Amino acid sequence: MFLRTSTYLYIFSVLSLIVLVYVFENKVDKVTSQIKISAENIRKYKEDINILEAEWSYQNSPERLTKLFVSLNLRQDMSEAKMQQFSNLNNLPEKNILYNKTAQTGSVQTTY
Repeated sequence: MFLRTSTYLYIFSVLSLIVLVYVFENKVDKVTSQIKISAENIRKYKEDINILEAEWSYQNSPERLTKLFVSLNLRQDMSEAKMQQFSNLNNLPEKNILYNKTAQTGSVQTTY
């Protein structure tokens, strides 16, 4: 039985399309699974962020900080702070920044 060239071409086209659909479907499945994994990771990270925010709120609560301050016997009137503890802007060392234009890395040199 002799088939025409157009029949062979039709069979080849159908088989090629089947292979292409199979490959495309596998790639779509892989991307879909990666998206699901990423979405789950994002959900976990958001949950972790919420837990950390709650912990931060607890750690910085005024009641807790007051108890900690009292328990460590650090209770002082902050108005007693001596002015010697603070510096004036004029007392800071002068900072010279030299840009090294010839260097390939574009590094910045700082000298005091």
